[in-house]
Amino acid sequence: LLVAISLMLLIVTALAALQSSSVTVYGQASARHALIEDGQRLVERIRRFVEHAQANENYPGAWVVSESVASDLFPVALVVWAPETDAADPAGTPLLRELVVFAPDPDNPTLFCEYRLPDSSASAPATNNQTAWRAVVNAIRNSPNAEKIVLSRHVRWVTVGGSQRPAVRFSVRVTPNDDEWDDDVNIAWDELPWPQGNFTPEVGMRRVWVKSEFQLATDAGSRIEHLTVFGSATLYYPLAASDRGD
Repeated sequence: LLVAISLMLLIVTALAALQSSSVTVYGQASARHALIEDGQRLVERIRRFVEHAQANENYPGAWVVSESVASDLFPVALVVWAPETDAADPAGTPLLRELVVFAPDPDNPTLFCEYRLPDSSASAPATNNQTAWRAVVNAIRNSPNAEKIVLSRHVRWVTVGGSQRPAVRFSVRVTPNDDEWDDDVNIAWDELPWPQGNFTPEVGMRRVWVKSEFQLATDAGSRIEHLTVFGSATLYYPLAASDRGD
């Protein structure tokens, strides 16, 4: 009888452990699936904005703004020229109200957000002026008048220089780039690196390729359990030969 009772207790204990293990595995799988969906929504929203961006010779539709920490630069913000109606000056300089900023929350590195400053008539700085753009992005993120949408609450962070930095990275590749476009003395029109050779004597198609990387985690400070999500978006728009060298 004692042996039978002991065996029964062992069986019950084993079944309980198995059930607990199954619940844990199911919970981990569900959490990972939720992160995958979160990442997919995030990169898809950015893709839609980039592929419908306004662009011209000097403003390629999307550009990266890096944050400076100590001596390091972190390309964590993406600016997209995305007016809600028609752009005020399609061939000129965007207004701040026409821009969408994708960037981490300045006070909480686990949040990745979309910002817009709808009432600003200020003009944007040149895309190569990173100092000015850092000031603009910080002003928009901290403005009480900014519209803010939280796109993810699960960004993983790492400690850099004593502060928590979001594990986010953007890159933008423009072809032909500004240096190639401006060098009309040494690079002929038909020698520019037009993607897929897509040009005529009058017009060429410039390509803007935006890549993104997000590390997401249910425990945002985790160094082990996290999911990396990659995004890609491409914008093509025409450049006129008559505008080159102006």
